[in-house]
Amino acid sequence: MKNKFVKAEKQILEILESEAKPISKNTLAKQLQMSTSAVSKYVDILEAQGKIQVERYGSIHLVSNLNSKPIGK
Repeated sequence: MKNKFVKAEKQILEILESEAKPISKNTLAKQLQMSTSAVSKYVDILEAQGKIQVERYGSIHLVSNLNSKPIGK
């Protein structure tokens, strides 16, 4: 189970580093070919660890690495 998380974590961080702007959890899930609920769990863990940031706009959650500028700024 830990190896699965490490692989997903690496993939998520690589995608976020390659994106110029924050992306939705749905977009991230499509790129990873995973369910949105699975990606959401990984994103929540990475956010709690301080590795990424999540901006919430109602039901839309935009995910970015810590070096990205927030959309509203």
